[in-house]
Amino acid sequence: MQHYLFMMLGFLGSGKSYVSKWLAPHTHSVLFRVDPLRWQMFGEDRPELYTPENKALVNNAAQYAVGQVLDSGLANVIMDANHNQRSVRDHVRGIGQKYGAVGIVLWVDTPLETAKERTVEREKTEGHKLFEEGLVEKMAKRLEEPGDDELVIHIDGLATAEEQKRQFDEQFARIRHKTLQ
Repeated sequence: MQHYLFMMLGFLGSGKSYVSKWLAPHTHSVLFRVDPLRWQMFGEDRPELYTPENKALVNNAAQYAVGQVLDSGLANVIMDANHNQRSVRDHVRGIGQKYGAVGIVLWVDTPLETAKERTVEREKTEGHKLFEEGLVEKMAKRLEEPGDDELVIHIDGLATAEEQKRQFDEQFARIRHKTLQ
């Protein structure tokens, strides 16, 4: 049976975590969310958690766990993390390939203004602070769109969950057909 590694793509507030939460049971996947892992590893959210060294510790822990689940051959995996750079996606895709899983970019495409509004709300509801002014815009500028050689499912970040599921199912069916041939 073919397994899949879904890599979330989108800047802060795009809806990656929202999509990941309904996608996990929908695809019988194990969901790895990097933000809660960071908080569990280091305690409360604070600026120094976002240094390159600390981000590497968290990402390495998540990637190790992803590899272990894929190695079991028992489940798909969703990695809810920042996969906005091609080099990061290539690295994570390589982890999937090592264990026979097909890497798929799941791009939650949301207008920048909506994403900025969501991050303000997220700080109130989840306590997720942005320690850098203009971080959403900065991440949006750094987002590297997937290339033609990447398998991509494109999700409208403004659509309802039901519409997003429909978009996912249609595109995933095409990818599965292509990868199973």
